[in-house]
Amino acid sequence: MTEADCERIEKQIEALSETVHALQVSTVERLKSLETKVENERSMCPYREDIARASNNTQRLELVEAKIESVKVSLHELDIALARSNVAAGAAGGGVFSVVGAVVFAIGKTAGWW
Repeated sequence: MTEADCERIEKQIEALSETVHALQVSTVERLKSLETKVENERSMCPYREDIARASNNTQRLELVEAKIESVKVSLHELDIALARSNVAAGAAGGGVFSVVGAVVFAIGKTAGWW
């Protein structure tokens, strides 16, 4: 390789290095511009408080879900208790009516109605 070739290659490398540096500077400026735009949009967003609150809601949602599950269990237990009381009331009511029916039947037999 001759000295002229080396100088030509060095100039090409220097030109490429300057181009890369200019691109890096341009990229940094564009990135700063985009970050500024994002911050401006974020500050203008009417839902920013809701978004921030929603990102912190995971623990609160877990507590609410646990409470809902306990309410579901309580409602199921209440349904079972209500069904038991209805069965007991039905049996007691049927027993009362059968006793009344037997008494009326006995009175009717003794009175000669049947």
